[in-house]
Amino acid sequence: MSSPALSFAARLYDSIRPAYPVPRSGRPAADAPVLRADGVLAAMWNIRDDRTPRVAALSGIVGSEGYGMESAWPYGPVTPWFTDPERGMTEHTVTVPTDRLTDLVRSRSSYLTADAAEQARLDQEITELAATDPALADRDTIDMPYRTWVYRMRRV
Repeated sequence: MSSPALSFAARLYDSIRPAYPVPRSGRPAADAPVLRADGVLAAMWNIRDDRTPRVAALSGIVGSEGYGMESAWPYGPVTPWFTDPERGMTEHTVTVPTDRLTDLVRSRSSYLTADAAEQARLDQEITELAATDPALADRDTIDMPYRTWVYRMRRV
């Protein structure tokens, strides 16, 4: 088989150019789509669950990256290249050492692309939140609830 029926790639979705709606192999000489006809593209996002007050406080500091995924596919039309997206959601919790909360935020694209002043602000405010919020202070670990949104579409 020259191309996989299922392609799973970890990448920033906003970096895909509309002129190339089908993921490419990344090899200039192989200008063929990665997905064969009827192949599946599944895009997933782990979104912090702000229904928990301490998580809402964290999101108030770092922003709402990825929010809006729960209502509809936000990246424009996928036809005629793919079928309409099918949406699914699952909830889960990740236990995070409280002293690693800043590291968790530092791994996000919004932090990585921020200037030094914004990164310093985020570091300071997250450290302060972890030290002063009653749900976080004096705890070794915290449970971070997430909602994972999955959009699946087939290549036409």
